[in-house]
Amino acid sequence: MKLTVGRKVLLALMVLSFLTLSASAAPLVKVEVSNSTAYESLTVLNPEDGNWVEMEGGMEESLPAVKLIYNGINSREYTKGDKTIKITTYGITEYENYIVDYPFSKHPFYYKSAVEVKVLGEDAITGKNAYIYLIKTYPTEIRDALSSAVDGDTKLFRDLLNNSIANQTITLNSVGDGTASFGTLNPGDYVVVATLNESSAENITLISTTAFEVLEHDSTLEVSDVTRTSLDTGFVSGEFRIIGGNATYTYIAALIKEDEEFDLRLESGGTKAGTNLKLNDAKLVDSFKIGGVGLENVNATTVYNWITNAFTDASVGVEKDKSGNTYDFSLPVAGMPGGDYYLYVAAWNTTNSSQRVVAFSQESAKITLRRGGGGAPPALPPGTAEVHTTPEGIVTSAVTVTSPDGKATAEIPAGIIARDIAGNPLTEVRVMSPSTLPAAHPPNVEYKGYAYDFGPTGATFSEPIVISITFDPADFTTGTTVVICTYEGEWKRLDTTVVENTATAKVDHFFTFVLFAEKAVPTPTPSPALIPTPTPTPSPAPAPTPTPTPAPVPRLPPLFWILIVTAVIVIAGIIIAVLRKKK
Repeated sequence: MKLTVGRKVLLALMVLSFLTLSASAAPLVKVEVSNSTAYESLTVLNPEDGNWVEMEGGMEESLPAVKLIYNGINSREYTKGDKTIKITTYGITEYENYIVDYPFSKHPFYYKSAVEVKVLGEDAITGKNAYIYLIKTYPTEIRDALSSAVDGDTKLFRDLLNNSIANQTITLNSVGDGTASFGTLNPGDYVVVATLNESSAENITLISTTAFEVLEHDSTLEVSDVTRTSLDTGFVSGEFRIIGGNATYTYIAALIKEDEEFDLRLESGGTKAGTNLKLNDAKLVDSFKIGGVGLENVNATTVYNWITNAFTDASVGVEKDKSGNTYDFSLPVAGMPGGDYYLYVAAWNTTNSSQRVVAFSQESAKITLRRGGGGAPPALPPGTAEVHTTPEGIVTSAVTVTSPDGKATAEIPAGIIARDIAGNPLTEVRVMSPSTLPAAHPPNVEYKGYAYDFGPTGATFSEPIVISITFDPADFTTGTTVVICTYEGEWKRLDTTVVENTATAKVDHFFTFVLFAEKAVPTPTPSPALIPTPTPTPSPAPAPTPTPTPAPVPRLPPLFWILIVTAVIVIAGIIIAVLRKKK
């Protein structure tokens, strides 16, 4: 899956400039910046009237249905220095949902193929010139341009347009459409901006904008359909191979039901703290920070949580810092209904300073539930065990399930009641290694690689059962304590018993359990008696320490980047009011 955004995800790239609007063209938002000697404006045309930018050519990837929703303030006027900034919206009622259906079911990614841009305009702009700017950028640049523009300084935004790597002027045809071709491009993140005015104009009309990605490598993706006899079993497995790549990569694989909806919802009360961007129930931006933590702290775990929180029927796998060019994945689909699914797989080159997505593929997978039928039942996958229960959920025979690596075990005795998260009798249990921890570990512990998902997640037991994790004592240095912890919104330390190289704990439900090395709290050392210190001989001043080069900012999956840019088209002008610094 893909995406990318800046600290203000709201890639309101276009929302800062200015426009003179044709009287008959219907705007969505108009932003005006003025003082006693100057006037500038930006008008964003209404996408509901058919104003969009569509990418063509390349490798087309399927998208679920996408709705763009805005709920919040509608119009504002405020001053910054000697400038007055006025935002006016049309057809948006304050704090009522404004909804636009994204009109495209596919979006291309490019690898050594020509980039084609199609401008779709409303009838009112037929015959007019459209100015197409191709910008190779990253959202932090757009964030900075937007931040300056919010303060009434549009120079950075204009510089983005003026420094575009290519631009073309086209004449829109009798239905308001036109095309531009930019040939093959170098790998990178790109934004296309279509306006009715040149960047030097004091007043600019924005038709629309979109984002796309040019990949560094081609790739192949093979995936098998799944036929299962129980809703509580099954894995979608496959292989993702990067052609021509051989480095250290981080991979994310996401399986999402085709009929899931993407509701991209922007909510704003007019302040940074009151601004949130959600994908279904997952917050992409919380109080103006990406993922609630800021772009600099977004990682594979953040993306994993986005996807799992956003979609009811989804499975995600993450593998970090894997050498070579092949990713073999196996995504659990227990509890997920049968049907058609989209599988997205992306790879980041973690050794490359650009930290961008270098390969991406998408395929379809089908999950089929087969009940009854002859022949022997299929063998359970490693790390899985069948549970025999009565209709009331009483376990009729003891069960032991062990992880595929043989290090983690759960023992479920007969006679207790075992139910899944929905209250149904358990039919199967499993212990698997997760792709990533559910959250960063506490500062007082060290992670040694012993983490296990005991499932199904949320399964409960009427009496505590024993889980155990076997470890290599060499992993735990002198002065540390072996402890089992679980994460349920926050890390919780469990009462842990250690016998030789096995740690055990009692639990009454299943979740992710991790074996940490807990650091001992140092005993304070008494302060030594003060001894007079001789006056030191002056020494030459040390040479200044070079300032280290900041670590590269990680790139986000391109699909989110595309959807977020699209969302901004709908509410671009409002974002300015949202971003303004209130005192």
